[in-house]
Amino acid sequence: MNDVHSIAVISEILPLGGTSSFVLNLCRGMEHSPNWSIKVGALRSVGEVGSQIIGAGYDLVGPELDSVLHEERVEDLFRGLSVWSPQVVVASLGGGAFDFLRYVPEGCLRIGMIQSDDECVYRLVEKHLPWLDIIVGVSAEICRKMRLRLGDLSTTIIQQPYGVGMVGTAGSKPKQSGLRILYLGRVSEDQKRVNRMARIMKRTLEADPDLRWTIAGDGSDLGRMRREFDGVPRVAFTGALPYDRVAEVVTENDVYFLCSDFEGLPLSLLESMGAGLVPVVSNLASGISEVVDDGNGIRVDPGDEDAFVAAILGLAIDPERVREMSGRAAKRVRENYSAEAMARRWVTMVEEHGSGAEIVWAAECRASAPVELEGRFAYHRCLRPIRKMWKRLRQR
Repeated sequence: MNDVHSIAVISEILPLGGTSSFVLNLCRGMEHSPNWSIKVGALRSVGEVGSQIIGAGYDLVGPELDSVLHEERVEDLFRGLSVWSPQVVVASLGGGAFDFLRYVPEGCLRIGMIQSDDECVYRLVEKHLPWLDIIVGVSAEICRKMRLRLGDLSTTIIQQPYGVGMVGTAGSKPKQSGLRILYLGRVSEDQKRVNRMARIMKRTLEADPDLRWTIAGDGSDLGRMRREFDGVPRVAFTGALPYDRVAEVVTENDVYFLCSDFEGLPLSLLESMGAGLVPVVSNLASGISEVVDDGNGIRVDPGDEDAFVAAILGLAIDPERVREMSGRAAKRVRENYSAEAMARRWVTMVEEHGSGAEIVWAAECRASAPVELEGRFAYHRCLRPIRKMWKRLRQR
């Protein structure tokens, strides 16, 4: 291959959350791969993590302010990326990112990511199979399910787990008075099951007067949870947490909590374990079971609230066990899930599967409607000005 190569990672938007933080972590990890550079593309808007990517000095291409239609945003992004002519294009998050792969020049390695064990994401990938050379799953379970769905089709599927920047120290955490428990993620009943978490919180707080909870993140149910625990001094809410504050909050706690119904590979789990937090988490096949074992954490059936309560209260009365599991948790993640290790895995993959040829990008592309809407009269190119005017009116 050529001496210097470029990977473009595309998302529709880069809000706070694990799928966006993956992109920032890959940028950081790629700093240790001198023959590679990484470019980031955002189709709809930059978002909070996108702003952090720009602030860290990485290249990010976003839509023009005047662009409101999908086709315009695709053309904007193509025009911006053509300056670098990347050899690899990765659809990270959102249907628009996958649709962008239709316009990538011949010879580019086209990669689609599955970051959640979610039926909607599997269907999205299947819809764009003609424009995918590699499907990347962040867990072995995701890859297994995708292979079953594709049957005899020969599309390459590769597991690429996340990597994170390490915070805190690699040793076991010092024990303070009272167990400190952290939930770090989207505060939403959908998937995350925060109603279940609230019931578990109440039971553990009643049983142990020294125990403390921190809820770090934003979401549709944050306001309701704040009201539910209003006046409870041992429950703290941080609200939306910028990525540069994650280390500060994580290192103040002892236990990482998650009772989701489904996940891919939770980035917050890796960040927390790397800092020595002991995970008490749902026993999910995707991701979690590959990282958490009986020696470094506790896995619980998602709906078993009694078992979650027992796990937390058991750790609260056994600080020696917390220290031992903390050291094992940190060791597990630091040895296998660093941002640098993730970047090395990606470089190995694209060097093995890329063509090695120089890729010539045109200066512009002519985008059409998303693949599922193509052919509809309303999306004919001549009607674009009318659609654009209508969309602007609706946004007012």
